Amino acid sequence: PALPLIVDSVKRDLTSVIAWGREKMAEGAYEVAVQHFTAALELKPGLMQALVARGDCLLKLGYEDKAREDFAEVIKRDAGFNRNIYVMIALCFKRSGEYKQAIRYLTHCIGHFSTFRPALIARGELSLKVQDYKRACNDFRQVLAQSQADVVARRGLAEALRGLGEFKESLRQYQIAIEDATMRRDTLERQELSKEGYGSDTTRGGGGGSQYDSEAEDDHFGQWPDDDGYRPSTEQQQSDADNGYNTIGSGRGQSENENADELRDAASGDDELQYQEEQQQQQQQQQGLQLQQYQHSSQNDGGDQRVLEESFPDMEKITEFLTDTLLRRALLLRLVGDLTSAGECLLEILRLDVRHGLALFWYGKLLLEQHRHQEAPGFLQASIQHCDATRAHAHALLGALFMSWGEPDCEGSVRHLREASRLLPGYMPIKITLWISQGMASLRLPPKQPDVALNYLDKALNALTSTKGSKGLR
Repeated sequence: PALPLIVDSVKRDLTSVIAWGREKMAEGAYEVAVQHFTAALELKPGLMQALVARGDCLLKLGYEDKAREDFAEVIKRDAGFNRNIYVMIALCFKRSGEYKQAIRYLTHCIGHFSTFRPALIARGELSLKVQDYKRACNDFRQVLAQSQADVVARRGLAEALRGLGEFKESLRQYQIAIEDATMRRDTLERQELSKEGYGSDTTRGGGGGSQYDSEAEDDHFGQWPDDDGYRPSTEQQQSDADNGYNTIGSGRGQSENENADELRDAASGDDELQYQEEQQQQQQQQQGLQLQQYQHSSQNDGGDQRVLEESFPDMEKITEFLTDTLLRRALLLRLVGDLTSAGECLLEILRLDVRHGLALFWYGKLLLEQHRHQEAPGFLQASIQHCDATRAHAHALLGALFMSWGEPDCEGSVRHLREASRLLPGYMPIKITLWISQGMASLRLPPKQPDVALNYLDKALNALTSTKGSKGLR
């Protein structure tokens, strides 16, 4: 007689362990899930489903080194097993600052999957970080060839064009991204209003877990999962502020009180802006401004609409993208000297999010540059409450501004500059401006102390004229 059919106990246990691991992943219990997938690998070493899943959990837990070991093992065993692996291992290298290594894996991926959007987007974004603007342009253009309404690629292209000095075309691409993102936001807003009208539950439902096999190609991995997201303009957004208060005595003042404007320029930090403008002019003289023309239809086809819906499933994400893109465009408009249009972009951000700290700071700074001095303090004060990154710079701007008024607010000036100096203790330009303010206060506030004022002003003058002080200003 035939022997009874016995189910392979190892296979049965392996299936159960993998299922339990995926269940824990879906619950967000990644450490427990790692234990299950490790057990699965002990039962069957080299099981690629378990390697991918464990690597994903390790990445979510912040163990990038261990995660990339699992991902590299999968790629070594079968380079075409799962195209998302390349994006995930690139993310591991991105988080550790190894951008070129991340780009190498993404290039390998694109070699196998030439139209894979997440890899093209990720490589384009990393190319921006290493200032390889031509490659970034090519990657974003390839994505846009597949979908004209891909606002992530559109904004990336605008960033790359800015890096190449093609400011006019960069502004145009930003505007197209803003228009498409606004359409998506309006659609979501109408949907939310419709749901509220029917009393529907508007909370988002969770997914049922990922399938880690050769057909698991969920494009959401291209959004840099569980990361802070690509923000190539973070430095650009704050470049003038971080550049510092290095225009004391530069002669840029245009108000009635020229000396006061020079002090206010100490809180303006525009040397980097002037340098970029000069570089742009030289580039235009040598090469001419090359503008890339793109055909764009406001009527998106079904594929374009799907890209928007998948990239921005809810109001929060699309609003964040929209405000960030408006800010980037505003700063580029400011760079090319169109302060009016820059202000309009910043006000649009504040219409969407009244507590947007960077928009509050830059609009206050823009008002100062337009000599609308009475309007600026409210925006700068608000930015102090809502933006840590520019808090010291906002205090410094307020301190310099209060000192420049017809009736100086010496106490307010010193208070703000002291706080700015406390937040940036090693930054000499702020210290110099503080000494000047303290000198003024010693002369104007009772008891008037000319000797103390001279001491402060001597310290400021020595810092400005010394070699060490000059290096600190640049």
